[in-house]
Amino acid sequence: MAATYCSRESGHENYERPKGLAQHDDDQQMRVFKAELGQALADPRQLPGDELTHQGQADEANQLARQAELAAAEIKARRREFSQRSARLTERQESVRERKESCETAAGELPAGYRVNAPLTAGDLADAFERVRRRRAELSKISGRLEETHTVIEQAGRDLETLNGKLRTEVDVPARQLVLKLSAAEQRLNDLAALLGMPSAPAGPSGSLADNAVWARELRAATDATLARAQAALTMLQQQHAEANAAISEALAAGGVADEPGLRQAIIEVSADRRRASDDIRTATEQIPRAAELAGKIKQGEGLLEALDELARLLTDGKFIAYVVIRKQQTLLAIATELLGSMTGNRYGFSENFEIVDRLTGLPRGVKTLSGGETFLASLALALGLVELAGRGGGRLDALFLDEGFGSLDANSLSEALDALGRQAETGRMVAVISHLRSVAEAMDRVLAVTGGPSGSQVRWLGGDERDDLITEDIEASLLT
Repeated sequence: MAATYCSRESGHENYERPKGLAQHDDDQQMRVFKAELGQALADPRQLPGDELTHQGQADEANQLARQAELAAAEIKARRREFSQRSARLTERQESVRERKESCETAAGELPAGYRVNAPLTAGDLADAFERVRRRRAELSKISGRLEETHTVIEQAGRDLETLNGKLRTEVDVPARQLVLKLSAAEQRLNDLAALLGMPSAPAGPSGSLADNAVWARELRAATDATLARAQAALTMLQQQHAEANAAISEALAAGGVADEPGLRQAIIEVSADRRRASDDIRTATEQIPRAAELAGKIKQGEGLLEALDELARLLTDGKFIAYVVIRKQQTLLAIATELLGSMTGNRYGFSENFEIVDRLTGLPRGVKTLSGGETFLASLALALGLVELAGRGGGRLDALFLDEGFGSLDANSLSEALDALGRQAETGRMVAVISHLRSVAEAMDRVLAVTGGPSGSQVRWLGGDERDDLITEDIEASLLT
């Protein structure tokens, strides 16, 4: 038994199988080895030697058993790994086969210049790959050029946007403004053409900028022609103006007038004379029937006049004359009362003894209690009453002269006084007023200005513009004070 065990132990120490042995031989020998080892471990006394030797051999056998188990486990693991790898290899072989078929199919579908016929070989694939590589290089260059072209296109797009912006700001907007100016020029040109009797300017188009440019050239040509005609007309008008000025100068010299202001003054004077002459003619025309009637009555009354002369001779004691004077005086006071009331808002009148009666209180007022303006209005009323009385008696006063007194009147009283004088002027009488008030001068038809200076006083008639300036200065002076 000992010899058999040693032989087996020696066989265990040299337990290395070639890698090419079948798997079932390894499994069979491992089972035999485990059976013998288990029998030895179950009864170590069967082993040769003493007990101590037997124990050591038993320990060594146990260690070998553990190593055998580990080797068996490793063998199983490697077997599983081998099986897995075999399965993966089979799968890969199948995948390679499928990929090969796919490659052959794809190679057969390639363009004619790159097609590789089956069966595929490494050389054929290498040639095809080289052709593809060269084509890819060409395509890469083309792609580079395409990218450059795309970059150029993008830059061109940006440049186009910039140009469009410049087109709007530098062309479209100025063009619209220019069209507006051309339209205004067309209107002015049409106005000028109408004055010169020329055709109208060409109408503006509603088309493109080119059409507007053509229109602008047409307008310029029409403007040049119209301006030439206008220049010729202006030259003719200037010549006519010079001739007219010469004729005016001759006419002024013939009329004894030095300049245009003198002509205006002469026109004012002639107009005033004409108005007076017209009034005189109208009055004379109106009085022609009365004059004829009076002539007849005078002829008839010559006998009556002789009788009246005799009566006057008989009345030389003066009583009759005093009676007549009193009646005239009462009539004068009645007329003066009416005039004074119209100028004072119906406040003042005259009593029988020439005192001023205040109608608000019903009491007479002495002359010394009147203000300067009230005194002036009373005097003016008496003067106008005399004029009216003389007219009623068949007499005629053609002129009325007033010296100052207006400065003491307020605005309302001054207006009433001037209205009263205006009514006298409307009857054909000349009303002359001496006053330093420019508001009085404004109400007069003609103003004779008297100004003092180192060499003495100067007198001149004021024209319409000079009177306006005089009134404006008076208003400004009043505002400043």
